[in-house]
Amino acid sequence: MAAKLAQEFGVSKSARVVGKPRSNELFVVLPKSLVASAREKGAVFYSWSIPEGLEVADTEQLCRFVTSFATTEEELGQLSALLQ
Repeated sequence: MAAKLAQEFGVSKSARVVGKPRSNELFVVLPKSLVASAREKGAVFYSWSIPEGLEVADTEQLCRFVTSFATTEEELGQLSALLQ
């Protein structure tokens, strides 16, 4: 499901996928304003420390998304809609 989530973020103009999806995890750079808005609407994901060598603007946040065997395509669509 992380690969499908990466596809969702891949079409977003405001998201930048970092690396390739690994099993159930995906790292994405998002505008801080979008992070706040999505969380206010109920999205759950993690803020992550910025590794050395990754350039992230002061207005952006590195986020970690985790899927599971129980994550549905409908849930991915809902998350994608929140992050537009």
